[in-house]
Amino acid sequence: MPCNTVQTTTVNLQNANLDMLAEAVAALGGQSIREERGVLYFNDAWGYPATIANGEVTATRAFDASQLKRAYSAVVVKKAAKTFGWTFTQTKQGVAQFTRRAR
Repeated sequence: MPCNTVQTTTVNLQNANLDMLAEAVAALGGQSIREERGVLYFNDAWGYPATIANGEVTATRAFDASQLKRAYSAVVVKKAAKTFGWTFTQTKQGVAQFTRRAR
């Protein structure tokens, strides 16, 4: 693929919370993350620039939308667990354990 190619990946992220989405990008190694007027700007783990706006990821290199969705889901689950008094522990890749704090 030519070096000046811009790839657009459409992901259903219209209802995503930008703060949590920024956490997910950071968990994937994203850097220089900032939000301006509803657009999330960042550099991916390899330093290539990318944006997320209106549910679309625009990047200058291949972008794994499935990986972003998984990372976003993990952020949402961790926040919900904390909100409802559960403790989240990741036991191994893809496996989590939730425990309820005694009241």
